[in-house]
Amino acid sequence: MVQRLLKIMLLVAACGLFIANAHATIIVSGDASITRMISTTIPQIYNQGDQQFFENIVNGSTDIAVVNKYGTNLFAGDINTFYQSLGNVNSTLISTITETSLGNADMLIIPVPEDAFSNEEMVLMNSYINGGGAVFFLGDCSNFSSNNAIINQTLLGIGSTLSIIDDTLDRGLYTAKGNQIVGGSNYTNNIQSFNYAFVSGVSGGNPLFLTTNGTPFISYEQLRSVPEPSMAMLFLISMPALLLTVRKKR
Repeated sequence: MVQRLLKIMLLVAACGLFIANAHATIIVSGDASITRMISTTIPQIYNQGDQQFFENIVNGSTDIAVVNKYGTNLFAGDINTFYQSLGNVNSTLISTITETSLGNADMLIIPVPEDAFSNEEMVLMNSYINGGGAVFFLGDCSNFSSNNAIINQTLLGIGSTLSIIDDTLDRGLYTAKGNQIVGGSNYTNNIQSFNYAFVSGVSGGNPLFLTTNGTPFISYEQLRSVPEPSMAMLFLISMPALLLTVRKKR
């Protein structure tokens, strides 16, 4: 009986180490202009479906950190203003990812970064992802090639398979409807139309919105978290002792 219990303990410990107990969500958009579509101050391009999407991706989160790495970033400002208007979400603009600025954020939103993230920021972002955090990157068309490259470099650094395909598709203001809106995801729930303009495609992950030629321009994926080094060390130290005990009971 003791031997069986110890084997079960070993199995549970291994599962706790190698099976993720938290999943990070990564969302990538090849269009940053969708942030302008959620502003009611621009009625000619405002779309309720775009607002619904930004509400959907929050997914119950109450604390949002919006990274402004683009000088006077209208995109970051639109996002921050929108979430603050919801009343039940605390949204903060930050310029650098630090332990303090990240705080208790449930979601990190990064539109068109102009500067690459430092090694310290990447360490914090990876730790945040390993804890099951959510990150939303917004690139844009080929006019923002350097910004897209920074996003792709960051995605690679956090272990994501998503990337922006630098291009310019659907030149002008377009409205995605019907099969351009991919169902089966909470992110597209209750969205009948979605405005976008001048986009780059997104490869990898699960598509949410498609251009007129069927290219995904907003997609997402879930990353399995990795165990903390302390957990791995604890398991490696305790495993020989557990195995020795099991052998003695035979």
